[in-house]
Amino acid sequence: GGTKEVAMADLMGAVSAECERLEGSKTAMLAVGAPEGPQLQVRKEARAALLLMQPRLAEGGEVGGRVRVMTALLQMILLHQLQDPIGYSQVLEELPLVIKKALDLGKDEEEDEEDEEDGEKPHPMDVLVDVLLTLLAKPSSPLREAVDRVFRAWSEEVTSVGLKDILRVLDRGNKRAKARGKKKGKKGEEEEDDEDDEDD
Repeated sequence: GGTKEVAMADLMGAVSAECERLEGSKTAMLAVGAPEGPQLQVRKEARAALLLMQPRLAEGGEVGGRVRVMTALLQMILLHQLQDPIGYSQVLEELPLVIKKALDLGKDEEEDEEDEEDGEKPHPMDVLVDVLLTLLAKPSSPLREAVDRVFRAWSEEVTSVGLKDILRVLDRGNKRAKARGKKKGKKGEEEEDDEDDEDD
């Protein structure tokens, strides 16, 4: 429960601090093929979101739990982006703004102006669901576990649009599984026919 979340947040905090130390070393950054340019700017915005959440990490109840799982997820993505800057930069770009809106952490004047210019924007929870579904397709088990924690913490806030997206992905997965099953069954029948031919 809460103890595991705190332990995970502490662990990921230590990892995140180490990543930040590496970012200060040009040699280390070159060695891991780390982000640069726009991708590095995305990391800075993500770290700003972490700082906004930090004062609320010790809060109890539902809000505190949500802050902790979101913090762990963002730190995990920061870690993976060092290994795969292109693959993780897009979700890392979207998540900080979603976090600020979903947790009501406030926004600056520039974001207010963007909201006015863009008119009606997607609901923050719809964007969050889209980000989480994207992350579930990644090959990292710890990352998928962090995504699962966020899903459980925010499940009550999922909108009808987000639910449709989840069902669409599940339906796609079921169709793929059925296709694989049919292919495997057909292959098994062909092998049996070959054995019968050999017996004859």
